[in-house]
Amino acid sequence: MEKSTLMGFINRFYLGGQTQSAPVTSTKDKLSCSFINSAKSCVGDIVLDKGGFGDYEMGLYEIQDLIKLLNVLDGEISITADKVGDMVSQLEVKSTRTNAKVNYGLARLDVVSKKPDLTNVPDFGLEIEMDKQFINSFISGKGALSDIGTFAVISDGVDAKVVIGHSTTTQSNKVTIPVDTKKIESFDEPVYFDADTFKEVLSANKDCESATLYVSAAGLAKVNFKVDNFDASYVLVAKTTVD
Repeated sequence: MEKSTLMGFINRFYLGGQTQSAPVTSTKDKLSCSFINSAKSCVGDIVLDKGGFGDYEMGLYEIQDLIKLLNVLDGEISITADKVGDMVSQLEVKSTRTNAKVNYGLARLDVVSKKPDLTNVPDFGLEIEMDKQFINSFISGKGALSDIGTFAVISDGVDAKVVIGHSTTTQSNKVTIPVDTKKIESFDEPVYFDADTFKEVLSANKDCESATLYVSAAGLAKVNFKVDNFDASYVLVAKTTVD
């Protein structure tokens, strides 16, 4: 496996530091992770086909330490898991070119954050088409408004838009991104989501050419990205308070 492929897998749930711990499952064919971020504003399922290295269930804790260790290596890597009894205790990752290697200690599965089961999922009345232009506009817009923590999805049943920094009570700096829709319904009020989380989701999957953002007026959104051997799905929970 290329180190960049493993990093692509990790970054899709690490989300720039928003997820500090997560369980990872390896089979001979794939790697997978079902996670919840620390703020509990996002859950997701990440799958990397052809990325497995044996049948293991592992607990990643302090994920930033694993990323720092992997930055020591480059190019093609091999991964070996060490077990103590029934528990996978550490990973050894080795560069096939230089033979340099790093070891990362794993945590028990009962101490890492786990994705909860989703129940009573509402209908998604709005389907927003996301292309490269939308992804780049949102990432750049959030960068320009680094102190803004929310974005709003607004729909009048005819047109829809995504607004970083939207406020109904004050004049404020904001970025408005008109969107194309596959399905549209009118929202009585704007639906607000965590802008930092969504920016990290888009940044981790910015090599995807297109995707659809499904939004419910009840306060939930979901999106799926498929590119190369990655399949990444996310559910965002609306914010009840607005910056």
